[in-house]
Amino acid sequence: RKGDYTQAREWGYDENGNLVPKRDIDFTDHGRPKEHPNPHQHDYIPNPAGGTLQHGPAKDLEIP
Repeated sequence: RKGDYTQAREWGYDENGNLVPKRDIDFTDHGRPKEHPNPHQHDYIPNPAGGTLQHGPAKDLEIP
């Protein structure tokens, strides 16, 4: 990735009460508008092998 861009991270708690990342919000399309709308989010999803959550694919920003 080139250059700087604004990003936010939303945190929450898992079923065990641990603080975990829920999603990253990017306020850029990273120069790839076909793959990344502006703004967009990447949800953190369970790792099938267990352990650290995975950074999911880009999707339209959901406003709670």
